[in-house]
Amino acid sequence: MQSRSSALLSAPSHSLNIWQYSIQNRTWARHQPATNPPQGAVGESVACIAVGRDNSTCIWLLNLASWMWSELPGFFPRGARVYGMSAVGSVVYFMGSDLAEDLPSPVVHCDLSTFEPFVESSRGESKAGVKSLIFPPSMSVQITEPSTPLGTEGPSFFPPTSQSPPRHTEVAASVLPSYDTAPSPLNPRVATILFLTPYRKLHECHGDSQFEKLKNNLTSEWTTCAMIAMCFIGVNGAIFGFTKDSTIVTIDDIAERAVAVSMLSSVLSLAAAAWMYCVYYPQDGDTFRHQARDALNTYAIFSIRARVPFACDCVAIAAFIVFVLHSLIEVYPRDGGAARSCDRDPGGSQLDGILLLFRATCCRVYTTWPWADIPWDGSDTGDTASVMTVVGTEESGQKHDGVTSVPS
Repeated sequence: MQSRSSALLSAPSHSLNIWQYSIQNRTWARHQPATNPPQGAVGESVACIAVGRDNSTCIWLLNLASWMWSELPGFFPRGARVYGMSAVGSVVYFMGSDLAEDLPSPVVHCDLSTFEPFVESSRGESKAGVKSLIFPPSMSVQITEPSTPLGTEGPSFFPPTSQSPPRHTEVAASVLPSYDTAPSPLNPRVATILFLTPYRKLHECHGDSQFEKLKNNLTSEWTTCAMIAMCFIGVNGAIFGFTKDSTIVTIDDIAERAVAVSMLSSVLSLAAAAWMYCVYYPQDGDTFRHQARDALNTYAIFSIRARVPFACDCVAIAAFIVFVLHSLIEVYPRDGGAARSCDRDPGGSQLDGILLLFRATCCRVYTTWPWADIPWDGSDTGDTASVMTVVGTEESGQKHDGVTSVPS
């Protein structure tokens, strides 16, 4: 075992600046090899950052372990291997939990067709503790044949499922992160694509996990998206206005312009905030930030609600309520004009329009108009009122542009 310790010490420690992710504590820490590392310390630390117990494994750390093995062979014990087997559709990474010569380090298998991981040693003994391991398809690695045999001085072992000789795994430089800082933010182009994809499921999970908790919000996610769509409809209605005969009339009221600008700014602010969260996702923080990072690292759920759930709901619901009230006022003005009117009675009540909407819905307003003789204000004083009638329907009184004047 002394020879193994010497091999570990031969690594160029001055060039190692590695960020290690703790699955248990969900924190990042800078890892530096000790001057005299205890037996198995390096291998176990690699196992910690390479194997996740709650579906939150960082794929770039697996790539980091592969890069370290290929570029810094002295960092790992002799006989350790990191290789892939394309013939069986799986990728095998060195795990390293026991550096004893009679018990070679186990390896982690992940079937890319089912995304089911399992751990095996050279003797075929199964190891417990790994529940799931995610390999996003976009994180591809380049498999090349080794130029020289690696690890021949130590015990060589092959997984029993292997149908081809081991291969040296080289991770492309484009998918490797920076090793002297924490993970960098997303590329804006990638963030935009994910922002436009409310729900992306890569792996079907089982049990009580972060994925299950996030997937339970799928209904509310689509509800939120629907509310945002209604916000845009409300902005359109506030800008162009509505009439009872479906004629578009532009707005010329200062108050309604303010409502339109407010709704439009709310929608744009919400979209900008969600996009910024997609680009600059948080590294550390509370439970919500961890859930957002887990969703990012596994490409499972990446949506507007996963980034800003509370703000998204509040803004969308508020804008939706404003849209409904504004539409009621515009479609059913109190003065009964054919189109929206800018000289309404300031003392009028908006309740009349809401009651009229309820009655019209129950009686199929677009088919019949049973209360044409009922004054708009609900009184029996015989005041003149104007109501909408279907074009071609004969009613008493004079018809002009789809509006029938009912004499008192």
